[in-house]
Amino acid sequence: MHIHEAGLIIQTREISPPLPRLPDNFTEAMFDVASLAADLTLRNFRHGDRFQPLGMAGHRKVKELFIEKKLPLSIRASLPLLVLGNEVIWIPGYGRSAVGKVTLATKAILHLKAVPVRN
Repeated sequence: MHIHEAGLIIQTREISPPLPRLPDNFTEAMFDVASLAADLTLRNFRHGDRFQPLGMAGHRKVKELFIEKKLPLSIRASLPLLVLGNEVIWIPGYGRSAVGKVTLATKAILHLKAVPVRN
């Protein structure tokens, strides 16, 4: 999927466990397919968006993450967010939710990768 405004291509593929490797940064994310029962949507940031960062208890405002990472408003406006129902589950390059975490019981894995478009 090519997202022109963000200058990204989101590559998707389904793989079988075990994981070949863990992602070493947030440009990649892996999710348990069985936990993705609601509709997945790629959309822009909306005021009030929250997510539950992997490894943290509770939720965090996406806006706070953007401020911490010093993202300019122009990038915030164009960066795609992967949303499961109403829950932000992946912010390519910046964060991933605990929702859909791959476990030993996982039977299928959705592998996503954000790749910058080269001009």
